[in-house]
Amino acid sequence: MKTIILTLLAVLSTFILIAQAPQAFKYQAVARNSSGEVLSNQDVSFQISILQGSTSGTAVYVETHDTITNEFGLVNLEIGNGTLVNGDFTTIDWGSDIYFMQIEMDEAGGVNYQLLGTSQLLSVPYALHSNDVTNDKDEQTFSVSGDTLFISNGNYVILPGVSPTIPFISCGDILTDIDGSTYNTVLIGEQCWMKENLKTTTYSNGTPIPNVIDGNEWLNLTTGAYVWYANDISWKDLYGALYNWYATIDPNGLCPTGWHVPTHNEWTALTDIIGGTGYSHGDELKSCRQVNSPLGGGCNTSEHPRWNEHGFFYGTDDYGFSGLPGGHRHSSAGFSQLGSFGYWWSSTEDTSDWAWLRWLDSSDGTVAVTTFPKLLGFSIRCIKD
Repeated sequence: MKTIILTLLAVLSTFILIAQAPQAFKYQAVARNSSGEVLSNQDVSFQISILQGSTSGTAVYVETHDTITNEFGLVNLEIGNGTLVNGDFTTIDWGSDIYFMQIEMDEAGGVNYQLLGTSQLLSVPYALHSNDVTNDKDEQTFSVSGDTLFISNGNYVILPGVSPTIPFISCGDILTDIDGSTYNTVLIGEQCWMKENLKTTTYSNGTPIPNVIDGNEWLNLTTGAYVWYANDISWKDLYGALYNWYATIDPNGLCPTGWHVPTHNEWTALTDIIGGTGYSHGDELKSCRQVNSPLGGGCNTSEHPRWNEHGFFYGTDDYGFSGLPGGHRHSSAGFSQLGSFGYWWSSTEDTSDWAWLRWLDSSDGTVAVTTFPKLLGFSIRCIKD
C-alpha cells in the first residue's frame, strides 16, 4: 500500500459556539502520495477518531467523511459533523482530560483506511469547553491565526506547542490563496510583494468574507467585507476585489498564511526605495497594462503604453510591482475610477474612523499617501511576513 502524505494546514478554524447549537471544528489539509504529488480532484475518504487520555486511549468518538480534493489537493472537513460511527461529539467533556485526534485515510475513497497520524488537540478544548460555562444568552466567537487563539471582545491566548505548517514560498514563486487564486510575487528591496490585487473571498482560516452588495448595509459596517467593482465578478481577474478597512485587521487573516496586509510603515519603506512619494515616482509602480488590453503593449515598446487610455502618465513598472487601477467603492457606496485610480489599504489606522493608504492616478505621476474613511472599498496587496 502506498504511503500517503497529509500536510496539515490548520486544525482549528473559526467557529461560533452558542448554547444548544451544534459543535464542530474545521480541519484542513493537503493530501499527497508517497512521491509528494498532490492528489488533485480525487475522491478520498477519512476516518476521524477522538482518543481520550493518550495516543492509544479509548476512542470516545469516531466519524467518517467522503469528499473530493480540489485541484491543489486541499480538503476541508468539519470534525463533529461527519457520518457517525461511534460516540456523541456533543457529550465529550473537553475540560476533564487531554484528547488526541487520529486521522485515517483511503486515497481511493473507500473504507480501507490507512493511519496517517495522531496528534494532541491543544487548542480545540479551550473553545469547545467554553460552551459548557456560558449561559444561554452568551455567544463566544473564536478564531486561530498561527499559535494565537483569538477570543471574543479582543482577548487572546497563545497556544503552547502549536506550530502551523506554512507553505514555503520563495519570492518570485507563485502564491496561492485559500480560494485557489494564484499571484505572482516580486522582491523589491527587502520586501516580498504580491504583483496582483487580492481576490480572495475567504479568510485564511476558512471563514467566508461577507460579500456585501447593498450600499446602505456596506456603509454601516464595522466588520470586514468585500465586493467586486460594480458588483460585477467579471472584474475579478483583472483588478481583484475591493475590501473595507475592517477586513485588513480581521483576526481570521485576510492574506494567505505567511503573508499580511502591509502597515503604513511598510508602504513607506517601499516608496522610499523608489525615491519617495514625489512627482513621477508613481509611474514606476504602475503596470504597463492598458485598461482595455490585459496584455498591454509592454514596457519595452518604443512608445510607452499609458496606464489608462484617457490618462497622461503611463506605467513603466520599473520594480515589477505592477500597480493596477482597480477603482474604489466610495462614500455613497457606489463605484468609480476603474481604470483611472488604484488605491491600496494599509493595516494602520489614523483615527477611529480613518486609516492610511496609498494611491496611484493616471493623470498624475505621483504616488500619494493619505487617509480615508475605513468604510470605503479599496484594493489590497499582501506582503510576506
